[in-house]
Amino acid sequence: MNIITTQDKLKEYIKNIRDISKDFINENSEFSFRTYLENLINNIKPKEVKLIHEAREEQGIRPDFKVYKHIDSNNMLSYNALLGFI
Repeated sequence: MNIITTQDKLKEYIKNIRDISKDFINENSEFSFRTYLENLINNIKPKEVKLIHEAREEQGIRPDFKVYKHIDSNNMLSYNALLGFI
């Protein structure tokens, strides 16, 4: 049985960032790394937590991600408890 740990996921994330950084050293922007960050967070977050990418601006805040917690066990689409921003 192959168990992948959070530490393994973090190592993979760092490797991906290093690889893209060295291959495209002068071509990167914050968007170059965002998919890797989203994948890392999705791989280590609890099942009841959901990320919304490029969420709408709220009170002058334009986050890359909004983080919600599933709180309605009767409705799988109900993610109405905002935990924070990334």
